[in-house]
Amino acid sequence: MAHVTKIYGPPGTGKTTRLLQIVEHEMKVNGVKREGIAYISHTRAANDVILERMQAAGLVGNNPRRDAPWFRTIHAVCSRLLGMGRAIIDERTDYPKFSQEYHMTLTPKGVVDVMESLQDVEEVDFSVVLGVRSLSANTMRDFDDVCAEQPLHVCLGRQTRELFLKNWTEFKARHGKFDFTDMLQMYADVGGPPLPCGVVIIDEAQDLSDLQWKIVEMLTQLATRIYIAGDDDQAVYGFIGGSEFGFYRYPADEEIVLEQSYRVPRAIGECATQII
Repeated sequence: MAHVTKIYGPPGTGKTTRLLQIVEHEMKVNGVKREGIAYISHTRAANDVILERMQAAGLVGNNPRRDAPWFRTIHAVCSRLLGMGRAIIDERTDYPKFSQEYHMTLTPKGVVDVMESLQDVEEVDFSVVLGVRSLSANTMRDFDDVCAEQPLHVCLGRQTRELFLKNWTEFKARHGKFDFTDMLQMYADVGGPPLPCGVVIIDEAQDLSDLQWKIVEMLTQLATRIYIAGDDDQAVYGFIGGSEFGFYRYPADEEIVLEQSYRVPRAIGECATQII
C-alpha cells in the first residue's frame, strides 16, 4: 500500500513551494530519479508553474518537459500512456473545420470553460452538447439522464444531439483525432497501464471528477508515496463534473494544512476569519 499524504493549501499559503520541496526531497534525499516522479494537475497552468520553479531551482535543464516526462495534466498523462501522440483536437483549427464541414457551430473550449453556465453558450452552438457529454463522462452517469436535467436548449433535443455526436465521432475518426473527454474515457475503459513512477503528486485535487479519481487509482498502482494537494475553497470545475468532495473523501495516512497566508497582512486575515 502506498503512503498517502494529503495537503490542504489555500491561496497564498505556499502550496506550490511545498510541492517543490517534496520533489527536491524525493530526488536529493530519497534518490528518486526525475522520471520516477509524476506531478499531475487539472490545468496546464499549474503544470507550467511548477516546471518553471523546478528549472529555477536547477532540478531540470533547459527542456523541462523532456527532463520531467510525467509532469503533465491528467488528460495528457492518459494520452501519453495510451500512445495517442499529438492527435488531439485543436480547438483553434478543428472546431472551425468541423463547423464548416457539417454546418454545426462549435465555440472553442477555452471560451466555454470560463462561462458560468452552459446556458451562456450561443443558442445554436453545439458546444453545449460537448459540455453535457463531458459532464456525463466525468460524473460517470448516463448521457441521456444528464441531458434531461439541463435547461431546455435547441441543441440538446434528442435527434439534434444524436446527429451532432454522430457527426463529431465521424469527424474525429476521419481526421484521426481525439478530444479531452476521449483521453479520459479511453484510459478508463481499456484499463490503461499505470504510471511507471514510485512517487505521484496530484495537484488541484479539488477539481477532479469521479471519473478522474477512478483514473488516479489506476495511475498510482505502482506508487509507494502519493501526495494529494488542493484547496477545497477553489473548486471551480463543477460544471464539468469536478467536485471538492472527492478530495475530502480520499483516504490519507497523514494530513498537512498550510495555514499561513503570505499574500495579506495577518490583521486582514484575522478580520476575514472573524467575518466568515
